Amino acid sequence: MKRRTSGLFFSLCVVMALGAACKPQISLQVDRDHIKQGEEVTLTWTSKHARTVTLNGEPVAKSGSKTVKPRQTTVYEAVARRGKKEARARAQVEVEIPPPAPTLTFTAERNVILRGESTTLRWSATHADVVEITGLGRVPPNGSRRVSPSQSTTYTATARGPGGSETKSIRITVNEPPPPPPPPPPTTRTRTADDIAREFAENVRVIYFAFDSAELDQEAQSRLRAAVEWLNRPENRTVRFRIEGHCDERGTEEYNLALGDRRAHAARDFLISLGISPDRIETISYGEARPAVQGHDERAWALNRRDEFVYRGGGDTEVPLDGGS
Repeated sequence: MKRRTSGLFFSLCVVMALGAACKPQISLQVDRDHIKQGEEVTLTWTSKHARTVTLNGEPVAKSGSKTVKPRQTTVYEAVARRGKKEARARAQVEVEIPPPAPTLTFTAERNVILRGESTTLRWSATHADVVEITGLGRVPPNGSRRVSPSQSTTYTATARGPGGSETKSIRITVNEPPPPPPPPPPTTRTRTADDIAREFAENVRVIYFAFDSAELDQEAQSRLRAAVEWLNRPENRTVRFRIEGHCDERGTEEYNLALGDRRAHAARDFLISLGISPDRIETISYGEARPAVQGHDERAWALNRRDEFVYRGGGDTEVPLDGGS
């Protein structure tokens, strides 16, 4: 028994000595060595006679696998160590980085013009080999072009490159110019500032809006066109006025002030599109602070959602006798 125990001890010592003398071994494989950015790849490694194993400096099991998603071409290195001895294995994964997608900006100097007027289109593209605009054809990646469409037109710009394409559109609205003023009659009449204010109130009438809206309906547009006819008369072309935006009582004070401002500017922009000079117009929002009708029902609310027009000055005191009132 004593001899057998001594033999086992000797064998164990031999195994341990041989193990200590063995140099560690390691292998590293990848399931794919070429991928597109965003794809995954699996690393698999095995080792022998190693006390520790690291993968790109990170401790890992002596044998195993790991799924990674490299963003660029990467070299993976597995290191097996046993005491001062080590073994290394490398595997490279090439990552194909897709070309960047094109970017495109497309703007117009003015989106609303009168027939016969012009506006300037401007564009800028990056990462694009080809830029095309409907009606203009192929254009440089960056540039501008003055256009004078005879009717409302949508211009569409498309930028194409290795990374794909991008498209943007601009609508140019063409309005008819206001009719020319009638020829002046041979005689004139005199009017005071009160007369002008009265005529203004008769011809530039309040407009109304739908709930929570700053859109001009057909009735509002009709009233504004009638107002333009009066404002464009020769004797009224210096008339200045203020557009006051109002709301019903529903909604917060801050929200209604902003909504009233949008309503006032909606009328202002429409009048400007019909030829009224911007420097003749002021705007202000009173929100819900100045109701036209007291009440808490739909009838009162409908009458309080409005734009009012207030005469501020200007207008000729000498006007043609048949110029109307």
